Amino acid sequence: ARRSTDEDSPRQWVDDHVLRLQEPTSVWSDFGTLGHDVLEAFLAPGSTVEYSLEALLDLAEERWHDDVAQFAPQRAQARRELRQVLENWWSMEGAHFDRSRVVDVELAFDFPVGAHSVRGRIDRVDFDPDTNGLAVVDYKTSRMAKSDADANDDVQLAVYYLAAKRSEALVQIGPPTRLELRYLRVSKTVTQTITPDHGERAEQRVLDAAQRRLEERLDPLTNGHGATGDNHRPGPLQRAGG
Repeated sequence: ARRSTDEDSPRQWVDDHVLRLQEPTSVWSDFGTLGHDVLEAFLAPGSTVEYSLEALLDLAEERWHDDVAQFAPQRAQARRELRQVLENWWSMEGAHFDRSRVVDVELAFDFPVGAHSVRGRIDRVDFDPDTNGLAVVDYKTSRMAKSDADANDDVQLAVYYLAAKRSEALVQIGPPTRLELRYLRVSKTVTQTITPDHGERAEQRVLDAAQRRLEERLDPLTNGHGATGDNHRPGPLQRAGG
């Protein structure tokens, strides 16, 4: 998820990655995508970019494009904030990070959960020598961070756990042992605790969330008295006359 306005919403994540109901991008979603792309190029296995803050910021300048925003004041703000986000990441993690531990970046997944196909990308997967397993990391550019307690209910990290367990390449390295959200604007990392039934719970949460969203979108429009109108138009997922 690369939205900055509502990227932590379970509803939005299910819409985007389970039901495929993406909305048009905004200035700040494009900004988030650019930040992800810079870190992807900087940390990718085999990257030849010098490992330094200066090289990271230079890479951001190379990747910058003015169509991130339509108006000059927005572009100037986005450019300043991109630099700040990357400097925050360097202070949080980069200055003491071993890039050789990165297993993959922007790892695509596509697997079934019940009648649904769940698709997406994991920002980063690292080998974690402390647990002899995998650390799954997702970057956030939203201005508000979840608490650790709220992170335990994060459906996105739960799905990433499933994706890591189902990846033929990753299972050869080890199981997922850490699930983290890294909030780059506010320099905070929160973790989802992995439970013995994590996979089963994750699947059920995806099914429940998708069903709730489908029911919400299939509800017929009502008239002002709360009754279904005779001449209402079908909702976004309704069949006409259904």
